[in-house]
Amino acid sequence: MKSLVREFHHKLTGLVMGVNESDENFTITDREKEVYIWTAIGKTCNEIAVILNISKRTVDFHISNVISKLGVRTKLQACIQLTKMGIL
Repeated sequence: MKSLVREFHHKLTGLVMGVNESDENFTITDREKEVYIWTAIGKTCNEIAVILNISKRTVDFHISNVISKLGVRTKLQACIQLTKMGIL
């Protein structure tokens, strides 16, 4: 019974939060997550590059890669979706 309730809660939470079943298989690299954590805080790509000791071009690459994986258009949309998915 507890297992059934847990499964129901999981599905209901996913529906309320707008998370699809396919989202459960979605993964990003540790570095992509790190870049998006700083992005969500409000840091610019240049600031993130300095913080992580990588080039701005590499930061842009990670941002673009996640945007592509999610099928969204902007960093903001990516941050929102990653938050809904519980990644951020």
